[in-house]
Amino acid sequence: MARRHWRFTVRDQYGYVIQNAKVNVFQPGTANAFTGTAYNAVSGGGAVTNPFTTNSQGEVEAWFDNAQPVDVQVDDNSDTAYRAVNGSGAVISFTTFTEADEIHVAPADDQADMDEAILQPGVSGDILDIDAGDATVAGATGKYADAGHQHEYTTLPNAHTASTHTNRTNALWLSSQTAFPQTGAVATTLGTEPNSVRYLAFVDAATNAAVWNFEVPYTWISGALSAQVFWVPIATDGVAHTVRWEYMVKKRAAADDVTAGGTSTVFTGASAARTANQLVLDTTTSTGVTPVAGGFEFVQFTLRRIGADGADTYVGTVGVIGVLITFTADQ
Repeated sequence: MARRHWRFTVRDQYGYVIQNAKVNVFQPGTANAFTGTAYNAVSGGGAVTNPFTTNSQGEVEAWFDNAQPVDVQVDDNSDTAYRAVNGSGAVISFTTFTEADEIHVAPADDQADMDEAILQPGVSGDILDIDAGDATVAGATGKYADAGHQHEYTTLPNAHTASTHTNRTNALWLSSQTAFPQTGAVATTLGTEPNSVRYLAFVDAATNAAVWNFEVPYTWISGALSAQVFWVPIATDGVAHTVRWEYMVKKRAAADDVTAGGTSTVFTGASAARTANQLVLDTTTSTGVTPVAGGFEFVQFTLRRIGADGADTYVGTVGVIGVLITFTADQ
């Protein structure tokens, strides 16, 4: 009976092949070597045993006496593995992991593989399938090595699911031009065309406010909304001073009272000397309001400058250009 050809390629998450990685082939669920004998050639040649070491193409291969399911354990070979494109001077550390695989029978011995060859004309080699076990990784960190490896002689993509992706931070821009000014805030223009900028003037020693209404982004997945005020000082202040801010935030769903109170967050912005017309991105601060998963809600966001507060030491008008709302979004 013909020997069973097996090839395994080790890649990192970017698709680069890893040279000099150590690969053990074990009986499933054990640390015992595969059954039977493996050789380094389709006929003749010499016997090979665990562990295998990936070559310049990131591959290990052998010809086995026995068709069998196996566990393939991969590690960084005592911190000597490296991307083939980088050379041995750039070693790669990664956590040992195990994938399930199979040593398939030769096509001549297995009608199912022959049928697969008919369905994929031009495919050669004895490993013609990526079975479900190939997508299983036990103990992998995700930093290196694919969750589902791809054999050289298949045209199937690497197996992966949503769990291999990472949630990200998304942002929503609230422009001063879309705000409803309240309590003394005045919409005005800084500079002249074509270099003018619209802003809301929040004067000193008084409470100024503006309100925005927006829908909770459908990509929101977890956590509270945060906000960052973008403003410009209208007058130069050469001494390190601060602005006292308040967020008043409420979220409303169907049947909620839109006039009810919200969550108040009061904080002091960054301390620094200010130069007129130079943009300030103040402290990013949580609003304390968390949307409801799967719900459709709108948010009313009110920004106040509490100019009479003792912590508000900037003497001059604050020009609010807008507010950046950030949140954790679905992958």
